[in-house]
Amino acid sequence: MEETVEKMYNFRSKIYVTFKKGKLKRFFLKFGIVVTIILSISMLIEGKSLLRAGGQCALFLGALIPALHTSKGKFKLLPGKIKVYEDKLIILYESIDREDEKGGREEKYIIQYSDIQLIEIDRNKECLAIIGQPLIEINYNDGKKEQYNFKELNKQYTNDIYMTEVVTYHFINDVKNFSDIQINEVK
Repeated sequence: MEETVEKMYNFRSKIYVTFKKGKLKRFFLKFGIVVTIILSISMLIEGKSLLRAGGQCALFLGALIPALHTSKGKFKLLPGKIKVYEDKLIILYESIDREDEKGGREEKYIIQYSDIQLIEIDRNKECLAIIGQPLIEINYNDGKKEQYNFKELNKQYTNDIYMTEVVTYHFINDVKNFSDIQINEVK
């Protein structure tokens, strides 16, 4: 028998994705520095002046400087849903690409109320932090599946959920109806 979803809320979340291009740029930067050092040494061995060898290397390194300013990643906004049940919350991301070469996937965070240590509300950021020990089920588009049980790992996980103040109010009231979870407001 399937459980009934009492309520469902839409939200936004942020995930950190790493750039594949950034890795390539950093590789070419390191490669360029090695080539510059080799060129400098070979110019000095050939008898060219230190000033001339240094000047040519400085030009070469100057061309590589933009590669220094690449970030390794960025935060990406992601839509999600929270399903409120009598005994648990399910946080669902239906379509994620974390750009980690594993491809698209669906991620489901199943958190029993008894496994939630705390919910923190930051009204300025319109953010809820749900801190607990979820069971995470990941279903990749290619059919692979992974599962992480933070309770078995004895670790905590934080889901940052961005909702408007009105939606947060209704969500918190629903959670209070089903549980006695500690809810703190960050000031």
